[in-house]
Amino acid sequence: MIDQHGTRTRFASNGGLFFLHILIFTSIQTLAAQSTDLQISVMDSQTQTALPLVFLELKGPDGSKKLEKSGKFSLKNLEAGHYSIAVEAAGYQSATVEFEYGPGSEPITIDLQPTQQLLEHMVVSPSHYSFIRETGETVHSVTREEIQNSPRFGDDLFRALSNLPGTSSGDYSASFGVRGGEYRELVVTMDGMELHDPFHLKDFSGVFSIIDPETIGGLDLITGGYGAQHGNALSGVMEMSTLQPTSTKSTAGLSFSNASFRTQGVFAHGLGSYLFSGRRGYLDILLDLTGGGADEDEELSINYWDSFGKIGYVIHPQHNISFDFLLAGDELKLRFDDEDEKVNADTNYDNTYLWANWRSVWLANLSSETIVYYSDFKDRRDAESADNDSAFLVDDTRSYQHLGIKQDWALDIDNSHYITWGWDAKNVTSDYQYRSTAQHDILVLGAQPSVARNEQLDPDGHELSAYMSDRVRVGSSLVMDLGLRYDSQSLTDENQVSPRLNAAYTTKQGHVWRAAWGEYHQASRIQELQIEDGVNSFQNAERSTHSLLGYEHAFSGRTNVRIEAFHKALRDLRPRYENLFQALEAFPELSDDRYLVNAERAEVAGVDLVVRQEFDNWGWIANYTHSKAEDEIDGAKVLRSWDQKHAANLSFNYQWTQRLHLNVSWRYHTGWRTTPVVGVEHAPAGSSSEFLLITGPINSEAFPAYHRIDLRLVKRAKATKRGGFEWYLDVHNLLNRENIKGYDYEVYEDINGELIVDRDTSDFLPILPTFGMTWTF
Repeated sequence: MIDQHGTRTRFASNGGLFFLHILIFTSIQTLAAQSTDLQISVMDSQTQTALPLVFLELKGPDGSKKLEKSGKFSLKNLEAGHYSIAVEAAGYQSATVEFEYGPGSEPITIDLQPTQQLLEHMVVSPSHYSFIRETGETVHSVTREEIQNSPRFGDDLFRALSNLPGTSSGDYSASFGVRGGEYRELVVTMDGMELHDPFHLKDFSGVFSIIDPETIGGLDLITGGYGAQHGNALSGVMEMSTLQPTSTKSTAGLSFSNASFRTQGVFAHGLGSYLFSGRRGYLDILLDLTGGGADEDEELSINYWDSFGKIGYVIHPQHNISFDFLLAGDELKLRFDDEDEKVNADTNYDNTYLWANWRSVWLANLSSETIVYYSDFKDRRDAESADNDSAFLVDDTRSYQHLGIKQDWALDIDNSHYITWGWDAKNVTSDYQYRSTAQHDILVLGAQPSVARNEQLDPDGHELSAYMSDRVRVGSSLVMDLGLRYDSQSLTDENQVSPRLNAAYTTKQGHVWRAAWGEYHQASRIQELQIEDGVNSFQNAERSTHSLLGYEHAFSGRTNVRIEAFHKALRDLRPRYENLFQALEAFPELSDDRYLVNAERAEVAGVDLVVRQEFDNWGWIANYTHSKAEDEIDGAKVLRSWDQKHAANLSFNYQWTQRLHLNVSWRYHTGWRTTPVVGVEHAPAGSSSEFLLITGPINSEAFPAYHRIDLRLVKRAKATKRGGFEWYLDVHNLLNRENIKGYDYEVYEDINGELIVDRDTSDFLPILPTFGMTWTF
């Protein structure tokens, strides 16, 4: 029986192997018949050329998926069955094709009809970057999810923009400069309301912005060549629009930088909507983690908060109105007391923005927007210090108000002319009360002398502006935007006229050339009186001339390229004050390295390059800028403090699953400029000797190159139909690189009586891991 059983066992095994071979062979034949490749071509119906980039949604037996392909591609391993494919491409009418696929199916050709894009939505300016708003008009168009997945310290929206080509910023500040300019040369608006210095912790250059990124529905940054509708900006424009709620939901968030809550919804059968947000920060915890918090002999308290709200209502099918507010407050208290030194500092900042927006459609092609606005700012800085060698005191109280109304109109004439015009009238008031004194043990030869100041001023005035532009279609490929702007200010009793020209030329193959030229003026704003540096009158308007030429194209293989050359000539510049060694000072006007930069003119020129590739679950984007930013001082060219000849950013995205995302970014730029010094002993006639730091040529040396790697890991877990849970881990400066921020100098005599100048470095942020979580319900 054993032999028979064994024989039967061997027969069963051999028989099973035989049937397994039959099964595999049959499966291969079935897959060969049912799972093959399908060739698809998406063509221009007029030229019969394949389109360089198309977007598809494929629906079939195994569900649906979205794809991004070149005009000729193949779909692999399709099962037999019924399919539909929806195709979209920029500049073409969308199309949907349904088909049955099986063995022997023929290749499919889809012809798309070219469409004439609305002039209103065309991007004519070369230097236009679109965020969150998915317009698809430019190569650099970034979705909300990409913003949420990108590393940014403090989860701050402004910091996500500092990786753009042509921008410059430090670790501590959320503000950034545009193409060799200062942040003050950038106009920032939110739902049409201009925001002035919208940052928390202004004593430290504005560590975070007062904008909750989750309330923003669209953002556009224009770094040059903007149209006539934008005024009072030398370098750039940043426009934000808030979300338009269509459903009801709420979100609670907690991170190392703030706790937040926001809610949105609709009422009155969808005619009304609301959006509210509140955040409270606690930077003191972060300072403790990075070693910058209070020591044993210190008391440090940092509180800041912000709140935004909007209520909208459709009062008529052609008319809707909304009421907005944006509030923010900051408070810093520092108490330091040891045997040798005492420091007491208190600062408070309160910002209030209130505005109402009325949007109307008067005719099918005529619309208007009217905004009535009010803003109020109250700043207070108090500090005193005393020790054996130096002492300083500052008592600084300021307030500013803006009250105005503005209106914008748009008229579309047969999509061949898109004419816009508008005006803005405002009244500005202010109150300055400033008192300071300082005494330093180390003097810097050539620096602004520290003198006692006691000023009380209350300037007021009015501002008026008007503009008109015509965006005209010339033939089928060329669009031009011709504009003219007028501005006047009573504070300086002057006015300016600014002509502007933009043009975009698009070939049938999808190559886009853009060019811009224009005059831009920036008048002194009511809050910009440099009373802390002894300036008690407003300066005349500054002027810049922009010249730009750009090219972009979406190549096959999901590769997008954008290149742009820019030149900016600045004239009638107002004097500015800088600190030679330390860029970050809570009370910079009292520092012993305060210096006056009085440039007759300035020039910025360079080239930007942006390359982007996207694949199914990963992608990357890189940009590089070669530029030079220099002032002309007493006939000599001097590089600006923030000049960076080479700057590059690289961001790599990888999506492990639909809910797990990793982003790693690298940032590099050549070192910012600094001024060399040497120490000498100086003995004026009739006085005792003193130590001086003698400066060399201004900004003639550079810090070492700056670079860092950041990382963000985002995990999303769906909890309900309406929302879910999300957490992120963000690591700033992953490799803990020491990037130099500035120098500290100490002058002393050694045991041999020789003068020694000791230079210590101060650095930007070290490695800083943070995390946060949100719950949407």
